[in-house]
Amino acid sequence: MRSWRVVLAACFIGASACSLFLDTDSLQAKEGSSGSSGTAGSSGSDAGNDAAVKTCETDLDCIPFTTDVDGCLFYGCSADKTCLPPQPHPGFAIASVGGEETVLQSDDIGYPSLVADTSDIVMGVWERNGTATDVLVRKYPPYPASPASVTLSALVGGLVEAYGSSPGMIIRSTVPRSVRLLLALDPFGAASMGMHQIDLDIPALNSTLKLTSPQPTKGDLEIAGYDTSPRASAPRMMPNGFQEPSGMWAQQEQLYYFDGTIANVAFGAKRVLGFTVLAGYGVHAALETAELGDAGATMSKTEVWSMGSASLASLNGDELGARRSGVTATSTAEGLTTNFISWSFESATTGPQLKFSAASCFGNSCTAIGADSPPIPGVAPQLASARVMGSNIDRDMVQTFAAAILVDRDLGTTTYGFLGGVSRLTLPDAEFAHVVTKTMNPALFLIDSTTVPSTVAAGELFGPSSVAITNDGQILVAWVTRPMLNRAVLKTRRYQVKMCP
Repeated sequence: MRSWRVVLAACFIGASACSLFLDTDSLQAKEGSSGSSGTAGSSGSDAGNDAAVKTCETDLDCIPFTTDVDGCLFYGCSADKTCLPPQPHPGFAIASVGGEETVLQSDDIGYPSLVADTSDIVMGVWERNGTATDVLVRKYPPYPASPASVTLSALVGGLVEAYGSSPGMIIRSTVPRSVRLLLALDPFGAASMGMHQIDLDIPALNSTLKLTSPQPTKGDLEIAGYDTSPRASAPRMMPNGFQEPSGMWAQQEQLYYFDGTIANVAFGAKRVLGFTVLAGYGVHAALETAELGDAGATMSKTEVWSMGSASLASLNGDELGARRSGVTATSTAEGLTTNFISWSFESATTGPQLKFSAASCFGNSCTAIGADSPPIPGVAPQLASARVMGSNIDRDMVQTFAAAILVDRDLGTTTYGFLGGVSRLTLPDAEFAHVVTKTMNPALFLIDSTTVPSTVAAGELFGPSSVAITNDGQILVAWVTRPMLNRAVLKTRRYQVKMCP
């Protein structure tokens, strides 16, 4: 158990992250505008001092929270609790490559689904302008090559009246490679919004994506009535051995499963508010749930579900009735298949909490691994991982989440940060008895931030969001911001795992 707790603590944050978030009761008016020069970890006594002298409790307090990340420089906290000048950092690190990109500006934007393989990342995202809806599919080849985009409306013409979700995706090793999309759409004519599959060729370099010929045999899954918000959990696709890929989605607050041939309701004993797929032999998911008839979700939970089991497994540290703020998971493929799970919730007593756990799933059950993790005051977590190219035991894992990083009580403002962190896990055996976790520098980095009135919650600013990482260490983060009422902006930024001299 101890090794798992170390893995969970280090792999997501890498150090005590509590010092990142300011004690709002200690902030003073002389800090000035929290969105301009305030840095997480500073205290009121720092204001007016030389910018080179900053007090600190941990190394995290000294990280310059700018969106240009250079992990080959290390910012540390000295024994006298002042920040040291930056020093060279040898070894693995994170660096931003290129700049922030604004991909879409629309009336509304859904969950930006991402899928990665050895070197490419594909994004699929729903958008709405007025009454017109569409799905943008965008392929990101290795940096610095430019991405290639296409909309489904450009490919299928007048065959579809409307789109209802971002797609779940899986990359297939066909010739040429292809990506299968699982998404809600409304075909032209009398049919209603329902789940369909579409295949697209993944071209070499940055040429245009196009429809694959032939298309999936089961194009229409014959499940109508899709009603889930495009901002909520998008459909998911999963490998299915030698059979056609399987899929999972939520509609009418029930969980549906497609086994590659037939789609049916898989779970409906509770209201399904959100979900993420878990790996393992069998069919499993982590669900955000509420009791049937509980319209206010006063009995909400985040639980682990397995097909064939009559009960759900609780996650250590979950708080009954707290408002759900996202659930995500990624799995290892080294040794024993194990899921790392991150979920968040908010309540009047605890505020926002970000929690971590792990589960091993087999047959019709999942076994939790590790104890309750220390809470982090964040929401909207996203996880992704990839086996390191050329290794059978190393895996890079990346997480993003949103949190308050600075509060100015006198101005009544809060600066919210969209944050990320990456770690390398070495998993030499199935028992994880010798797990080694190394947090890449910087332990935490800023992706985006904004300062708003303190009455605005983080979840209203950042999200939905997604993250992906390739086997060769390329990272893409995609997130939606809402700078004004009825307007959404989709942004992306690339990062790279690199070896510093």
